[in-house]
Amino acid sequence: MLTAFSGANGTGSNLGSVSALYPDSLGFGMQGNGAIRTLTVNAAGIQSLTISSGGPSPGSLSFDNVVVDR
Repeated sequence: MLTAFSGANGTGSNLGSVSALYPDSLGFGMQGNGAIRTLTVNAAGIQSLTISSGGPSPGSLSFDNVVVDR
């Protein structure tokens, strides 16, 4: 899940969030690029973002090539 906030460090108003399902059967080693997901939040005034897996701790979230357009 990607969530955008109006304040620094995940504070302020929640400006929007988006999530993508990632079933256990979709493993990066097995599916290659088919396992890659892209999440986008379009909102004015974004000051910070949080990224979470939503799964049980410690989870298995990995990310690379993060792009932030202003």
